[in-house]
Amino acid sequence: MSVLLLLPVPCKPTNVKASLQCHSQTAAVTWEQASGVVSYLAVGVTADGSHRTQCNNTQTHCDLTDLQCGQTYNVSVFGQDESCSSMESEKAYVRTAPCAPQNVIVDAQCAEDAMTVSWSPNPDAQYFHVAAVSNTGARLHCNSTGTTCSINNLPCGQSYNITVLSVRDGCESKLSSVVETSSAPCVPRNIVGGLDCVSNAAWVTWDDSAGALSYFVFADGEKGHNSSCTAASSPCNVPDLKCGTLYTFHVTAINKHCRSNNSTTFELETGPCALRSINAVTQCNSSTILVEWEETVDTPLYLVTAEGQDQSLISCNSSSNSCVLKNIRCDMHYSIIVSASSDKCSSLRSPPKKIKTAPCVPENVTVEQLCEENGAAVTWGHSPVATSYMLTATGRDGHVAICNTSVNNCTLAGLHCGQPYSLSITASGDNCTSEPRTSSFRTGRDTINESFNSTIGKVKGKIVTL
Repeated sequence: MSVLLLLPVPCKPTNVKASLQCHSQTAAVTWEQASGVVSYLAVGVTADGSHRTQCNNTQTHCDLTDLQCGQTYNVSVFGQDESCSSMESEKAYVRTAPCAPQNVIVDAQCAEDAMTVSWSPNPDAQYFHVAAVSNTGARLHCNSTGTTCSINNLPCGQSYNITVLSVRDGCESKLSSVVETSSAPCVPRNIVGGLDCVSNAAWVTWDDSAGALSYFVFADGEKGHNSSCTAASSPCNVPDLKCGTLYTFHVTAINKHCRSNNSTTFELETGPCALRSINAVTQCNSSTILVEWEETVDTPLYLVTAEGQDQSLISCNSSSNSCVLKNIRCDMHYSIIVSASSDKCSSLRSPPKKIKTAPCVPENVTVEQLCEENGAAVTWGHSPVATSYMLTATGRDGHVAICNTSVNNCTLAGLHCGQPYSLSITASGDNCTSEPRTSSFRTGRDTINESFNSTIGKVKGKIVTL
């Protein structure tokens, strides 16, 4: 006779409850003990079925982890023994914390010392909390039930990290991505300026401003002319001021988001414009510049000053309408002014007159034999005023090779082998050509003998420097 043994199925758990643990985004699930149960399985499924999580325990509680934000979970519990599972318990429901705000944008309202923060709508949140933490550790905040929030009365010169979180029923979301911004830089202080009479410019200095990345200096002329300069720090040189003009200067500090208010102003007046018709002439390869101008009434003495691009100065004075500047150098850009006294900025003075001197004789000439091309590579020093160079190589047999170039090197090809060549290099500027640099070399030999003005260069390999 066979015996059929029937075992009871575990009873389903009752009084299932689920509560959200906001700080850890988990749900604590509890239930009452059921008969015939060895262990319990708690299951949480989102309302749309897109996510499932579970936990088990031999006790009457466990925690559902890894819950997704902004979801409602249906939570049920099953009782289990060694072979069977109970029916599903009555469901409990738990609503997770809202999701972090997305697409956070910060609009710096510099003139109002404020910022407006905005984000995408989130219907799952009751309100939003915005926090702004400055580089000094100061914390500012605002709350909003909409999608924007403003923080006012920002102190100048501060940078901020902005975050937003969503809140519902006291439960906070994770923080949004951090957005960086800054308040307006502080207004520059202790502004000081002076005139540079030679270049007809003004230099301006100030104390550093908190929060500034750069500074903008503006000169507003009374006759409608203005000029400006930008600098990363003090000082700044404001160029191209007009003579005989009163300028009002101010400085503004700038960062990536804002400009400060204008600093306090100061005024400078440039020198008068009586001396207008200035002419400067130099002959090619001369060591003088003749400067002429129209005489003015009641001016007993004129001072002429020429400033080179290397800040070297040459001067002469005259009681008539001309003066000769001596000992000028080749390869120079000179800026010439004529003034009525040594106090240039308060006296009659001319606007700058620009002039170039002739190119210098080319220096540091090197010649390298190019055996395969039956040629030679020639290089020489660069001239800051030369616009072209002419290189001429003349062989003893009458062969001539010529190279015109705008750079300070040239390659001569097709030279006759075994020939001594004389070499001439000139540099040309606007209207002047330098004296030639001469040398000689011989083709078809490992050793190149060169001479310049009876000076013998030392040969190293196939290269000689003159």
